[in-house]
Amino acid sequence: MNDPVDLLIVATGRMYAYSGGGAVMADKLIESVERTCEQGSYRLRVAESDGEPWAVTVNRLLAETTGPVVHLDEGGYCGVPGWLETFRQAQDLLRREALLCGKVSFPQRDEAGVDTDSYQPGRLHSAGLDLIPGGGCCFAHYDRSDPGWYRQFRDVACAGWDCVWLNRAFLDECGGLDESFSAGAHAAAVDLSLRAWRGGWTVGYVPGPHTLHYGLPARAEEPGGDDWAGLLEKQTVEFYEHIRQDRRSVVPR
Repeated sequence: MNDPVDLLIVATGRMYAYSGGGAVMADKLIESVERTCEQGSYRLRVAESDGEPWAVTVNRLLAETTGPVVHLDEGGYCGVPGWLETFRQAQDLLRREALLCGKVSFPQRDEAGVDTDSYQPGRLHSAGLDLIPGGGCCFAHYDRSDPGWYRQFRDVACAGWDCVWLNRAFLDECGGLDESFSAGAHAAAVDLSLRAWRGGWTVGYVPGPHTLHYGLPARAEEPGGDDWAGLLEKQTVEFYEHIRQDRRSVVPR
């Protein structure tokens, strides 16, 4: 049997919102993992980050792990049967990648933007980082009344940190997340990716978790929810076409 997987569930307020509040979502994830995964195939750690900075919570959990790869889950992917097999596939891809992200989007339409509370877009763009953590949820709050906002982000792609695999060698080298970022997850995640880029590491993308996430039965009740597979395929193709123009930090799979 393969070595047990280190699975970290960081139960944030955003995760709770999916299930109507409280700790219901985390409890459901734990129940699903226990039901669908062979005993001894994973090491599970769960924590809530609402009472302390996200980076502090994650670093505390990371310090308790020992495996070569850590799966950090904020979006409920491990509650879907098949997540462990997807993890194993991603684990085989982690070589010189600092991390692999399982969700991705990039600003190609007018409704896309970046949360100004979490990001320093000028710094990111000048640093040459193609792939920044955050995901589509961070687009919602950008002030689109500024006529120049879109030009700032046309060359920037985003990968979501609600499903990410972290390379142990990189974590040992970088020392984990910077706990001085207290505003939320995104700023600390962006900082970590910048350090990866500066240290010669790359950031990768695997579409499997995205497929699992948008294939959840609950999503089928949303408008267009019955065509998430087609949407995923389209977005994946568009993403790789986008980053082929600049291979500075992203290794397409």
